[in-house]
Amino acid sequence: RKVFAVITENLMLSQYMLGPEGGAQEFMKVKLSSKAGQNVDIVWTENSFLITATGEQIIRLWDLERDDNYSLSLDETLGFERGEMINCVAYCAAKEILAAGTSHGHIAIWKMVVQPN
Repeated sequence: RKVFAVITENLMLSQYMLGPEGGAQEFMKVKLSSKAGQNVDIVWTENSFLITATGEQIIRLWDLERDDNYSLSLDETLGFERGEMINCVAYCAAKEILAAGTSHGHIAIWKMVVQPN
């Protein structure tokens, strides 16, 4: 299925499906939230995940193939602090690793495991 996503300056995320003649049909729309004055960082992975960091304590993973979404948060038992915000995200396709930088200078790393349909 051919899809694309659009995120506007006011953080409205819309997903569209391309028709056989090139037309686009919107089938998902959601308003992302962010802390005032925070930058938003977005990564698109080759396995159809859109990953967003909006200056909060979580990052959200949008699974565009399955029309689902998930969130990852910082774990205080691993040394992250209460109130620590995620500022940026990066994804390494070769190693399937997701990394996030925090407001306290820490880096969180997750191994992406995508289940087959």
